[in-house]
Amino acid sequence: FPDYDIATTETITATIPATALAQSGSAVVASPTFDVTVAAGSVALTGTVTDDDEVQIRTGTSTIVLTLTDDSWVAEGGTFDGQRQAIIDGVTSAQAEVAGWNLVVRAGLGVTDVVRTNDTVVTITLPAFGSYDITATETITVTVPATALVQSSSALVATPTFDVTVN
Repeated sequence: FPDYDIATTETITATIPATALAQSGSAVVASPTFDVTVAAGSVALTGTVTDDDEVQIRTGTSTIVLTLTDDSWVAEGGTFDGQRQAIIDGVTSAQAEVAGWNLVVRAGLGVTDVVRTNDTVVTITLPAFGSYDITATETITVTVPATALVQSSSALVATPTFDVTVN
């Protein structure tokens, strides 16, 4: 059934009507019921940040674009606004540089840097981070919290990751 597309888990109960039974005067409800869960969506990472070096992070205006497939962002306005910091918190470096991504960029992003472009796209615009100074390439992974999503009941890891290279 290619058109079957649910937004929340459905509980299925099978009931055999009395008219289909030879000996019962009432319907029979099968036991147990079962659930059909929502398939997890996915998130693709694009934007200008995917080929940045540390100088581009220092000067600003790079973008991280997160595009959902088989899911959507929570409703625009207060609901989404309440998720912006959680989205920022999910943009994480695998490294732990003193003046690196986690302590400078992620810590310096403001919730207003995260914009819900439409139901399936969020754009994070990086301002200038003049104190960003790394000694080795950083690998950044974006994990979108389930609370920012309509359908997926667990966090989604964006693909691909991206590297910020040293100058």
